[in-house]
Amino acid sequence: MREENKSDWTPPSVEELAKLLKSGSEGIEKYHAMRKEHPNWKPDLSYQDFSGLDLSEANFSKVILFKADLSRANLTGVDLFEADLCEAKLLKADLSGADLGLTKLLKVNFCWAKFCGADLSRANLSGSNLSGADFSRAKTHGVNWWCAIITGVKGIRRDDAKICFATHMASIEFAD
Repeated sequence: MREENKSDWTPPSVEELAKLLKSGSEGIEKYHAMRKEHPNWKPDLSYQDFSGLDLSEANFSKVILFKADLSRANLTGVDLFEADLCEAKLLKADLSGADLGLTKLLKVNFCWAKFCGADLSRANLSGSNLSGADFSRAKTHGVNWWCAIITGVKGIRRDDAKICFATHMASIEFAD
């Protein structure tokens, strides 16, 4: 069997990739194999609907998910390091244990999302709606919270929030 020349590889279309990810654990395993074999590939899954799906442990590092719908999705343990989720919908999504370090999360709707134990180090949450979100045990060092809506947010450490939330401190349930 001839060894495939990686430069001849054509990535799947957005539609093919979305279908693969929606097909369940076998599809996600195939997706992971492609990411491993082609580490410089940065999939673009903009505008795709993954609402309600179990995508736990998926590798979405450096993936573009602009305006994607991940509402009610199980994203526990997902790798979203340096991903772009600007203007995405993640209402009631479970991001517990996820890696969101350096992730672009501008104007994302995270109402009632769970970030328990997630790493959001240096993520940009500018203009995002975080109403009712749970940040218990989450790493939030260096997060950009500029103009984020934080009504009813739980679990943010007081030291991480002092500078950014000066006018909204009363509406936050702090972890400490």
